[in-house]
This record gives sequence, structure tokens and C-alpha cells, in this order.
Amino acid sequence: MTVTPVELNVLPRYYIDGGPQTGYLIHNLLEPDEFDSLNKFWEQFHVPGLDWDQTIYYHKGKAHATANQRTFGTHYDRKIFDLTESPEWKYQTPETIHEWSTNKLATTVHPRIIQLFQKVKHLPPFNECSDDSWIPTRGLINVLVYDQLLSYHTDSSSALYNRSVNEAVQYSITIYLNEVSHGGEFWVDSDPPFVYKPVPNSAFIFNGGCALHGVNMNKDEQQRTRKAITFRIAHVDSLYLPGSPDKFLYKTHDIHQVIK
Repeated sequence: MTVTPVELNVLPRYYIDGGPQTGYLIHNLLEPDEFDSLNKFWEQFHVPGLDWDQTIYYHKGKAHATANQRTFGTHYDRKIFDLTESPEWKYQTPETIHEWSTNKLATTVHPRIIQLFQKVKHLPPFNECSDDSWIPTRGLINVLVYDQLLSYHTDSSSALYNRSVNEAVQYSITIYLNEVSHGGEFWVDSDPPFVYKPVPNSAFIFNGGCALHGVNMNKDEQQRTRKAITFRIAHVDSLYLPGSPDKFLYKTHDIHQVIK
């Protein structure tokens, strides 16, 4: 495995302040058997044309549930998990979130994903803090079919944090499972632009919450789908975790205050 720091000068756009940040480009992330297993996991999740609310699979005699697929026209991703959508999320505090999220993932996602998280925690920047500092918030199967692109966007929602997205410490890691002959390149809106043409068993880590990024059109000669898996991971100190659903709600003014 090789890890290469990538210095990005992110451009200010909309609510994004821009400025320097460090990304990490990783090659040979997984051992051959691990990479083969992750590819098989992607294929099992990727059932074209299927929408579901919940899918149950069985591992060692135990039932596991996966989360929703979301569709964007002919481009679509499949959620492996989204802890922030669980009603239990709103009851967590900084003291409880690590144990709760660990147990939640252990009982709802494939063991290969759990093993992958354990490996990722030993990579920079995650290895700069203790293991219990990092909370996985969402996991996605990335599906970019032929002749489609992924428009510029930022990751996550400001409602998850106790500070602005420009100050929140959160990272996205995308693991690439194949390559396409033309297009399918990952772009970050920086100066100079960062452009990466993925190769299998590589990954890129960066703060996708405060940098516009996207993927240009997949124009593979054989019309193959571009395949990847993305996880979002946030530092516990940046998460808004008041311990009560009531504290997530906006309290409106009394009518008498409004008409004063």
C-alpha cells in the first residue's frame, strides 16, 4: 500500500470558504482476496432497475438489513447505511455515539464493510486521533453508468454539525473497483484543478463537505459501468449530538412575539 498526500487549494464557491486542505491518494489499498470480496459485495448490491425500502440478507444464520437505494434519473447510488437517518441518532451524545454507531453497524451491515472500516482507521488522517473519535455517518455503492456524469456537489449536511461546514472535520473516502477507458474522472474544484482517473484498488480521502467535486461523463468504449464505494466519516467533536430529538427542532416565536 502507498499513501500520497495531495495538497489542494480549494476555490471559494457559494457558502464554501475555500483554502488549503490535504487529501490522500492511496494505491493497493486492499489485499487481493479483500479486493475480490469487496467487488462481489458491490455486485450483490447492484441490481439494476430495483428500488427497495429494505433488503434482508443472511450471514451465519443471522438476518441483516440494508438501507434505501436512491435514484438520480439513470445515475443512482445505493445506500449501504445512513446512521443519521436512524431515529436513534437524535438520542446520542458525544459520550454515547461511538458505542451506539459501532453496535448499529455491527448488526446491520455486511462484515466486509466492518473489516474495511478497521483498515481505514489506520490511514491518514484518521490515524491522527483515537479510534473512537471517528464516526461513520453514511456508506454508498457508487454506480455511474455509461453516458452519465456526477454533477458538482458537496457532501453531507450542515444540520449534522455543531459548527459551519467550513469548520467541521469530516472526510469522504471513495474506493475504486474498476476503471473505464474514457471519462469517469474525479474532479475537485481547486486551483490548479485536481483530476484523478481511478484505477482499481485505489482510494481518495478528502473533506468533501467544503470542496465542490464531481465526476465527468463515463464514455467507456465498452459502455461499462464505473464502480466505487464511498464512506463519509466525521470527527465526534464536530457532530451536533444534543441527546434529545426536541433539540433538533426549530422553535418558532409565540404569536404575540411575532405581531409586536
